Amino acid sequence: GVVPMGIEHARYRFLVPVGERPRQVAVLPSALPAKGWEVGMEAVREIRRQVPDVHVVAFGTAPPPAPVPDWLEFFLDPAPEVLVEAVYNRSQVFIQPSDCEGFGFTAVEAMACGAALVPTDNGGSADYAVHEETALVAPPRDAPGLARHAVSLLRDDERRLRIASAGERAVRRFDWDLGAELLEGHLQRYLDDPAAYQQPPG
Repeated sequence: GVVPMGIEHARYRFLVPVGERPRQVAVLPSALPAKGWEVGMEAVREIRRQVPDVHVVAFGTAPPPAPVPDWLEFFLDPAPEVLVEAVYNRSQVFIQPSDCEGFGFTAVEAMACGAALVPTDNGGSADYAVHEETALVAPPRDAPGLARHAVSLLRDDERRLRIASAGERAVRRFDWDLGAELLEGHLQRYLDDPAAYQQPPG
């Protein structure tokens, strides 16, 4: 059976109503090529070209892998409270530009806080990003596609509210207590009948 990952829902939660947020977009930079920082930067440059008044924020545990323009506000190793209040809860859109993800905690945290998700189809995001339902998904390395999706959400509050609300509901299942309960159940079933688990998979 599958045991889901979890986030701290008591921390990562709505503080600012989705309909009352400033026009802000968030993105996560990383020196790891698979995280798609260059793609993310290309996307936010195009977003700013089409929506000049948008505020762009980024954050990370290390400085950005390349110099950032003066219009991008960067939070270096922010405390969780700052991340929740200044980034996730003030952002209308969260962009996840990765080539591949194992899970993608920051995207799930942002969704739990009410940001509409615009990810690439990076593998891990398939657990929570359903195109046109809980997110707007672009192909990997598709900066114009990410920008197009983000701009559509910035310009259409009704659509953004629908995506963000569905996303927040969808990630409620990523809960550590639920995961622990499921894991305990799997282990108990093994202890009750170990022989049943000695067969090859399939």
